[in-house]
Amino acid sequence: MKQSLLMAIGFLMILKPVPASSGPSRTGEEKCPRRVMVLVERVQPRSFTQFCRYEATFFPESVAVRSPDAGMVTDIKVSDGDRVSSGYVLVMLNEGVGEELEMVEAELTHWKETLRKRERWRERNPGAEAEAKERIAEFEAQRNVLKNRKTGVGVPAPLGGVVELMVTPGTEVVHGDEVARVVNGRRKLATFRVDADDKDLFLPGMEIPLADGLTARVSDRNERRVWLVAEDIADSLKSDPVRFQVLKREVRNRVVLPAERILCDESGHHVFLATGETASRANLEIGAEYGGRVWVTSGIEVGDLLITARILSEKQGGVDPSLSCLAQGKRIVVMEKNPETGLFEKSSGETPGEDQKFPEKDSDISEESESIQRDNRVAG
Repeated sequence: MKQSLLMAIGFLMILKPVPASSGPSRTGEEKCPRRVMVLVERVQPRSFTQFCRYEATFFPESVAVRSPDAGMVTDIKVSDGDRVSSGYVLVMLNEGVGEELEMVEAELTHWKETLRKRERWRERNPGAEAEAKERIAEFEAQRNVLKNRKTGVGVPAPLGGVVELMVTPGTEVVHGDEVARVVNGRRKLATFRVDADDKDLFLPGMEIPLADGLTARVSDRNERRVWLVAEDIADSLKSDPVRFQVLKREVRNRVVLPAERILCDESGHHVFLATGETASRANLEIGAEYGGRVWVTSGIEVGDLLITARILSEKQGGVDPSLSCLAQGKRIVVMEKNPETGLFEKSSGETPGEDQKFPEKDSDISEESESIQRDNRVAG
């Protein structure tokens, strides 16, 4: 019995869980080394260019031809669809006939109404009725003379193009009435919206390059809109939107960094610099960002050693661009990659060369322009 009891106690001791180890637990958090191996590059002076991109649809210029005065159309000098040059007379008007006709028509209406009333009176007055009929005949004759008068003024085309008529002979017009429209297919107009902050980029008279050697000129602007005009002899600007660009900002010999080089946290934009055997945090002021490049106005200077990546393993590599283990005053060791062995080695102390992934580009503007023109050719 005693032996069986001892065996049972031993079996229970085997099943009893073993207490957890008092050693360090694995929380999944990254363990940062005391000294962080890093890659650096010397900050070089670079250029920064920024463009504003827009698109607009060009249409043939169409101008309304309006009557310079009141009158009546007496003659048409062209037909619909005719092509005319600037200054060619389109229609003839009897200048001032309109006002005279209004006076004659008013008198004619008055005497017709007078005759109608007298003919309905119980006591007829043949003399008064005869007078009314005489006056009616007189004003009808005046009206016919005015309508048949051929002397007058010609209305010219304000520009060359194809004519579309809005009147016929005998049409009475007043000042400002549209008598025709001239469409110039070789001269194209467009308008587009701009931000109020960018309106000063478009000065009246400035030229903007488009695709296929075409150039648009700024004809007018206001706070929100810009108007363009282009001479399109080959009629290559159709009704499709055309994309183009305008240079907004260009600076040279400044600190310009790739956007991926800049870190950001609740305190703002920053980078880490190599100062001796420690890292120092540099808080940045950003001027502008465009095309993956950032113009840094303060916080870092040309010649500083910028820490670009952290090396996870000296032999196997493993580059970490997040720089998660770096902080102000963190001990670092600057490394460089041996081009023969592919291994990372401690820097010999010479100034690291420029990062070849981010070369200087003095031809940014021309490259951007060529890219936009390729887009224009596709859109056209």
